[in-house]
Amino acid sequence: MGRETSSIKLNKKGMIVINIARKKKGWNKTELKWCWEAEVSESTLKRFMNGRPISPKNFQNLCEVVGIKEWHSLVDWENSDSTTVAQFSEELLVTSLTEKKPQSKGGIAVTGVFTSEKKLEVEMALERLRELLMECKIVVKSPQEPESNYGCSVYGLFSLDQQLEIEVALEHLRVLLLTCTITLHNRNTPETSNNQI
Repeated sequence: MGRETSSIKLNKKGMIVINIARKKKGWNKTELKWCWEAEVSESTLKRFMNGRPISPKNFQNLCEVVGIKEWHSLVDWENSDSTTVAQFSEELLVTSLTEKKPQSKGGIAVTGVFTSEKKLEVEMALERLRELLMECKIVVKSPQEPESNYGCSVYGLFSLDQQLEIEVALEHLRVLLLTCTITLHNRNTPETSNNQI
């Protein structure tokens, strides 16, 4: 039985950061206290420490228990499939907006595919989004087979005073993509709005 598709794993930098953080707490790689505080099994902790995939929630818990708040920077995004990145990007977006309770932030999650002919234009549109977003993760996946399409995923937070610029950049990107899902959340009201474009 294989791992569920939404599993993620540590990148190389993550392995180093996690080891430093756990040593500061005086914990070994299979510390039971770490398991208890993160509410994970010992086998999950072992998989995590060995760079093997675990669920996003367990990944987050294991990082946060050792004091790492920016845990998403430790994910091996490059070796995740675009479906996983898309699902997880949306989870991160909702989590960031609900946990941090920002009153002046919005967020986006975008997934899509594009042809090689549009690669340069899409990369330029993604770079524009990167400039506008406060926190972002952009992944472009190359085709696995000849004649197949590229994939891209974007997750990010933005200041609401830049919402119009973000919407213009998203519309430009949407035109370039063959298929796409764009989720835009904003905090204009106490409830987060969710618009699928």
